[in-house]
Amino acid sequence: MLLKRNLLIIFLVFSIIFLFGYANGQESQMSVDPEVYQTLENEEFVRVILQIKKPENLSVDLKEEQILISNAQEKLLSLLPEEHFRPLRIYETLWAVSGYIDKEGISIAEKSGMVKRIEYVKREKVAGGKSGRIAVITPVNYTTEIFYWILPLIFLILLAVIFYRYFKKRRKQQGKKLVS
Repeated sequence: MLLKRNLLIIFLVFSIIFLFGYANGQESQMSVDPEVYQTLENEEFVRVILQIKKPENLSVDLKEEQILISNAQEKLLSLLPEEHFRPLRIYETLWAVSGYIDKEGISIAEKSGMVKRIEYVKREKVAGGKSGRIAVITPVNYTTEIFYWILPLIFLILLAVIFYRYFKKRRKQQGKKLVS
């Protein structure tokens, strides 16, 4: 009985460490849409949006945030040489920059620690407009992130159920001993 309880406690501790360790690790890692690498296999440059990491606990008004965004964009663009990243759009109120990037530019962006995500921008033919083309941002693929969050949560819920049943059974056994 003591061994089972100790194993359950160890299991719970490792689960919590895994859950929080993964969450903290995700914050620091830059993610790149798989389509970016697929496109770079055939082409030298690919059109992307670089999402810049937003400072934590940011509570400023819009004008101040625009200044912070502008400073972060300038810093990122100064780190990315034009031969590896050709800026297309610089946004005033978004923590992002769009443009064309190559493999070396991705590596530089990752090393900078400023980029949260590199999103692939898909070009689609649509009716209307001067060029008949429009940039469409592909949806973010959260399936793997959800998988890594839900799996540990389900695991913790199952562990809580096991603990509850174990201690309920133990109380019943102690109650029978007291009656005897």
